[in-house]
This record gives sequence, structure tokens and C-alpha cells, in this order.
Amino acid sequence: MKKGTWYKRQDLEKELGLKESRTKEILKSLVDNKLIITRVSTKDREYCKKE
Repeated sequence: MKKGTWYKRQDLEKELGLKESRTKEILKSLVDNKLIITRVSTKDREYCKKE
């Protein structure tokens, strides 16, 4: 992940080669540990590496 670039969960799934449920677990853990930040749009969340 690059700082300042927003990613959708689906993009990260493709990059990591993981299934949806595992990707969600990892992203939740990263958000909980404040390593990445999230913003919510109408349909999907987006994730960004914390600066």
C-alpha cells in the first residue's frame, strides 16, 4: 500500500490473492491497530495507509 492512495477491498483481494472473508479480517485488524485508515462511500469502504 502506498501512503495517500485509497484502495477498495476488491482491489486488495486481487493484489493479495485472498478471498473476501480473509481480506476483511486482515483489513479490520489493520484498522483496529491504527495502521490504516478507512473512509466510507455510499457503496464500499476505501482504505489508505496511515501517514
